[in-house]
Amino acid sequence: METGKKYAVWLKDDHARAFVGVDPMTSRPSTPSRWLVLGEFLGEETTGFWLRVDHVEEWTAMSRIGQVFFSHPACLIPWHAIITVQAGLETFEGVTQKLLS
Repeated sequence: METGKKYAVWLKDDHARAFVGVDPMTSRPSTPSRWLVLGEFLGEETTGFWLRVDHVEEWTAMSRIGQVFFSHPACLIPWHAIITVQAGLETFEGVTQKLLS
């Protein structure tokens, strides 16, 4: 990953709920969600990497459920929480529209 580049990071449901501060016991949908974190890579640590988060979206298998905004956008994303990382993004414009089509 390159510093300053934009990435789309997919997180596992339980880890993402802890990441955004959503209680997994009271707000779990009937099917597990995947979470899309869009942000700029800031650097790497042994336990994960730093991302300047633009926004976070919760997805089920069929659609986007909602969007979360952060007041402190620099976040450490632990390696064990990641499903996959999409690289090569110039902008986040249209990323979710491409996912829906």
